[in-house]
Amino acid sequence: MFFDFLLKNKYIIFVPVQDTYFQCIDFKGAKKLSKESILFNYQKLSPFLNSDVAYIQKEDKILLWFFDTKYSSLCTVPEGYLQYEYFAKNKEDIIVIIENSSISIIKEGILRYQSFHEKVLPQEINLLSKNYQTEKKIEKTYKWYESNITKIRNQSLLSIVKNFTNKKDILNILKEKASLLIFPILILLIILTSVQFGINQYLQKKNNELIQKKQKTKDKAKFIFSNISNNKKNILYFESYQKKYKQNAILILDKIIQSIDTNNIKLYYIQFNNKTITLQANAKNIEKFIEKLSKTDEIDSFKLTRQVKREDSLTEIGIDITLKQNVGRARE
Repeated sequence: MFFDFLLKNKYIIFVPVQDTYFQCIDFKGAKKLSKESILFNYQKLSPFLNSDVAYIQKEDKILLWFFDTKYSSLCTVPEGYLQYEYFAKNKEDIIVIIENSSISIIKEGILRYQSFHEKVLPQEINLLSKNYQTEKKIEKTYKWYESNITKIRNQSLLSIVKNFTNKKDILNILKEKASLLIFPILILLIILTSVQFGINQYLQKKNNELIQKKQKTKDKAKFIFSNISNNKKNILYFESYQKKYKQNAILILDKIIQSIDTNNIKLYYIQFNNKTITLQANAKNIEKFIEKLSKTDEIDSFKLTRQVKREDSLTEIGIDITLKQNVGRARE
């Protein structure tokens, strides 16, 4: 009843996956970041002109869901988070596909990738499976999702309150609508007070786990993606994106694909949005490819982030490309 009251009066708002932009960020510090710190450090990643963010810190990761400020409320909850919580209970490495809704990748209990998709292409699934070393798939129809959406949303009110309540707005709401909200807000304040001790204990536990995990990761080999040896497969993959999305950012991808093919570069990773493109590839000679990038009108700037000579005479390269601001948004 209390939950329904908050929904009806829009004090809790659920944001559909198609109206969010998700990013998983590495974060080595143990300190719990404030929302102001999150926006200051990471708002540049958002593709929205007027942007707000919902986030959680999990182990050594920060999970960010950006959305338009029209969804901002006392408690704004990304439906992508609820889907993640629902399917992450078994701690398996999985690709979750919900028809006409989303595709999510969960590794070691942490959401690593999430995006809205009406129809998922086999080439896209194969590439994501290779990139994240995840083969198990769970596929659900949209009819199943509609039938279970109430159960998915009602998993844990405590988790929603802890992670997504904008505590600074509580006093303002009390002032503006005290007669209507006095009872539910008091309950909410009681809940926040009750969980504060638990949150502190939780953060201390996670801090200890993080210290142990850092030590273990020093002894692990770095995750290396398998090279994609056939450039035609890359071209088919990008052509599928061209058919699916009509944004202007595809123009720059066309030029990059042509340059990759011309210079016999083996691309094995790409990620892009309306602001940046990140490439990782193997090449024998990158000078001509770099020269081509420098002459491409749609590119504002680029940075060579990795250049490692291998024993087989190939060079592993990583490039971060910044697009000019008139290039439209493209979903990953």
